[in-house]
Amino acid sequence: MAERIAFVNAPSPQPGTIYIRDVNRSGRRSKERTIWPQTSLALMASVFPDDEVKIYDCIAEDIDYYNLYKKLQDFNPTWVVFNPISSTVTYDMIVSHFGKSLGAKTVSVSPHTKALREESLSRYKSLDYAVDYTKGGDEPEYQLRELIKGISAKGTSFEQIPPARQDLLPIHKYTLPFIGRGYTFVVTSRGCPWACIYCRAPVMNERKTRYRPVETVIEEIRKYKLHNIAFHADTATMNKKWIYDFCKEVRKLDFPVRIVTNSRVDTVDYDMLVEMRRSGFWMVCYGVESGDNKVL
Repeated sequence: MAERIAFVNAPSPQPGTIYIRDVNRSGRRSKERTIWPQTSLALMASVFPDDEVKIYDCIAEDIDYYNLYKKLQDFNPTWVVFNPISSTVTYDMIVSHFGKSLGAKTVSVSPHTKALREESLSRYKSLDYAVDYTKGGDEPEYQLRELIKGISAKGTSFEQIPPARQDLLPIHKYTLPFIGRGYTFVVTSRGCPWACIYCRAPVMNERKTRYRPVETVIEEIRKYKLHNIAFHADTATMNKKWIYDFCKEVRKLDFPVRIVTNSRVDTVDYDMLVEMRRSGFWMVCYGVESGDNKVL
């Protein structure tokens, strides 16, 4: 039976404020007014090709709770999936209240409800399920599909996830300093082998690193003609072979791309950076913890 699945990035708790939410990041209020692309929700939507799916990005489209309820009422979903964050979790749970009032099952996917899963399910009575992200090694997309469609997640892998449903996102609304308006994330990998204590990656991905196939990433870029891209990864440049293979393939596209990526200083070298520059990369963002023991 086909389902109607609403993926929701909840409204801002206060008018005029912007919050960053993601299914694998703890989130925050954005003082720099970054509109965060909801590619993680689009990736989840990709594993439901035979169902009716919509993404309501209330932050990007400036949808308040009143209008979100009206939109959900019109769509009449059978499932509501959302990504609450710790700093706004009480407000975010209004999404689950809306879903329940419309007869839908409600599901959260986030660091908050992974770390405090039982507490969240007990405290918020309108929340039916909380996806455990890496439970048993299964990816959240396939855990969610198993929950909704009854298709076992066993035997699936990160590498099998189809191109994200970028067509469901308001890409023209996404903006970030330096990068500008009209960019989107492309998820290239998950996980990081390092255990930096300030980072949520070891909690969410449990230091298990995996990469999407280069051909799948290129297919996503080509299919939706993505020009202005930021890699969504924990440490995108860790796999040098992947980067070289990607650079080779991305140069075959018949349209130009501008790519920003994150990195660690010990995962790049001069030759690799030259190759990346030739292939559309124009900025690399390095994570620097601190050189000051007092700060640490």
